[in-house]
Amino acid sequence: MALNTTNPWVPQKISPKSAIYVIPQDGTFYPESTEATADLTKVEEGKWKNIAAIKTVTYNQETEDDESQFFDAGTHLWVKEKNTQISGRTWEVEVERYTLFYEALLHGVADPLADETIAKMSAGEGEGLPIFQSNDPNVPVGVKMEIWDGSQHKLLTRYFYAYLKASGELAQDGSKILRPKLTLELQASKWSVEKTEQIFTKQTEQE
Repeated sequence: MALNTTNPWVPQKISPKSAIYVIPQDGTFYPESTEATADLTKVEEGKWKNIAAIKTVTYNQETEDDESQFFDAGTHLWVKEKNTQISGRTWEVEVERYTLFYEALLHGVADPLADETIAKMSAGEGEGLPIFQSNDPNVPVGVKMEIWDGSQHKLLTRYFYAYLKASGELAQDGSKILRPKLTLELQASKWSVEKTEQIFTKQTEQE
C-alpha cells in the first residue's frame, strides 16, 4: 500500500516534546564528508547517546544584513534592500537533570564523549577526570533530534551535525535543582535531513 500525496497545509495542534541523541564526530561521521557512510540516518541505534530529560528546546536563527540603496530608473524612486542572509542556526536546550557528561562538558574536559574519558568518570579511579584542560567549548557531534506529541507519538526526526557546548553559567544556591543549558550550533552538511512520520503528515494509504 502506498501513501497519498502530502498536503503541507493541513493545520495541526501539537505540543511538541524533544528527545536528543548525539554521537561524536570521527573519521567516518563528519559534516564535510561526501561519502554515504557519513549519513546519520544509518547510525546504529545502540551508538546514540541520549541527552536525558529535556525541559525546553528553543530554535534561534541569526541573520546579517548587507544593505544597499539605489535609484530605480523604472519607478524613479530610491530603493533600499536589506539583502538579509542567515548567518547561523542554533538550538538552545534546557536539561531537567544534571549528568556526569554535563559536568565534563562545563568544566573543560577534553573529548568528553570518548570512551576513555567516560571511564575516568567512574568513582574510585586513581587518575581522576582531568578538568580545565580545554579552552575550546565546542564538541563536534552528530545529532538525532526526535519530536514527540503529548500522546507519545513520534512526529518527526531531524538528523544534523553540530557543535555542542555548555552554557557558561550555572547558578548553585543549595535549594534549586540544577538545570543545565546546552547549545547545538548547526554545521552545514549535505547529511542534514528531516524524516516525518505518517501521523504528522496526515497521509492515508491508497491502493
